[in-house]
Amino acid sequence: MVATEEPGGGGSGGGGSCSGQANPRADFDQDHKSEMTYYHNGVFGILKSSIQYSYSSSLFFGWGAAGSPPLVADFDGDGKADPTYITPSGSGQI
Repeated sequence: MVATEEPGGGGSGGGGSCSGQANPRADFDQDHKSEMTYYHNGVFGILKSSIQYSYSSSLFFGWGAAGSPPLVADFDGDGKADPTYITPSGSGQI
């Protein structure tokens, strides 16, 4: 499974309204629906579809730095989406 993102971020069904930012979409909680994600200045957030995108149970985490947008794919072969980032220097973290 590989999630996609639209150039400039956002788009139908995912991402939000953060113009110019990458907002990858993927099914993080295995309910067969894409989660809404947010990324801005090193903070990545996930609003889970299984709980009706509730802000009270959202997942927000800081990583990398501004300019290190997130990527999402199944890196370990378990069928689940794994968030990661790549820095401009080419390093990253899963």
